[in-house]
Amino acid sequence: MDIVQLLRQRVVVFDGPYGTELQQRGLPGGEPPETWILQKPEEVIAIHVSYLEAGPDVIHTNTFGANRIRLSRFGLGEQVQEINRKAVALAREAIRRTGRAEVIVEGNIGPTGELLEPLGDLTSEAALEAFTEQAQALAEAGADFLHVKTMTSLEEALLALKAALGTGLPVIVSMAYHLSHKGAFTMMGVEAGKAVETFEREGASAVGANCEVQIQEMVEIVKAMRGRTSLPIVAQPNGGKPTLQEGTIVYPETPESFTSHVPALIEAGANAVGACCGARPSFIRMVVESVGKR
Repeated sequence: MDIVQLLRQRVVVFDGPYGTELQQRGLPGGEPPETWILQKPEEVIAIHVSYLEAGPDVIHTNTFGANRIRLSRFGLGEQVQEINRKAVALAREAIRRTGRAEVIVEGNIGPTGELLEPLGDLTSEAALEAFTEQAQALAEAGADFLHVKTMTSLEEALLALKAALGTGLPVIVSMAYHLSHKGAFTMMGVEAGKAVETFEREGASAVGANCEVQIQEMVEIVKAMRGRTSLPIVAQPNGGKPTLQEGTIVYPETPESFTSHVPALIEAGANAVGACCGARPSFIRMVVESVGKR
């Protein structure tokens, strides 16, 4: 089913983070998650399967950093096409193994990790080229829609949106906001209301917020977004507020405490609920149950 149609019909459940799961399976710190698409594809499939068994409507490809600019830091710049195409194939294989043919595959596109001029050295032309290359690879491999995620710069998000729209697929744009006494802003100072108005005007099919905050704060961010857009809103908060314990980042939220806030998130205006850093498939399973009860 088309993701936009589904978002308009009912509350949709997205899956959760892959970085957390890969680390649990032994991904070394500092190694890009995308390397396992080529080196350990069965581990990536296993993570897809664990989420599929939890029951979401949408799973995403393990391609958050799979653009040429980011991959080039690790000597993988020439494998952009292969990595993105295989990532879609791994998601499809997991769907085949679980028999969940109705599940929608999201092509995941994250930021370049560089600052655009004049704050940094990255030109708009280079960023657009990198996003276009990744978006085309994901689309040609069979992703159902593209999701530009965890953006903090409005300019970079718009370049990614432009590139993704060029594929002809529906595009969702999510940014990473935090709350202050002045409202919801990204670390680059982009206000949530302004962002969603801009993305709606520029052709996004839906907007969203992911990462940065725990679910209680996400409720307030969704309220701020809902007041400024008629588009569907996708909310994917972290699995709690991270703390450092014995050199390890720990997210203290439990599936039960996380899910207890899902009704408030939906009441605030979220059309889809998923999770980000620190959450596990057990979180998504309980979100599916909570949404189903509604």
